[in-house]
Amino acid sequence: MSGRFSANFLIGFVATPIVLPRLGHAAGAPTQLSLTATCNDDDDLTPAQTEGPYFTPESLKE
Repeated sequence: MSGRFSANFLIGFVATPIVLPRLGHAAGAPTQLSLTATCNDDDDLTPAQTEGPYFTPESLKE
């Protein structure tokens, strides 16, 4: 039983990378995605982020 299990496992392990990509195309997966919509933000700069919060030993007591 152990030899049969390992043989089936090996066959499945080898066949999976070959079969899976072909199943994706057969299922009607889109070959090209549509473009993302444009975002007009008038060239505003990204706001700077603050540092922290940092761990302090007293934070466990609170």
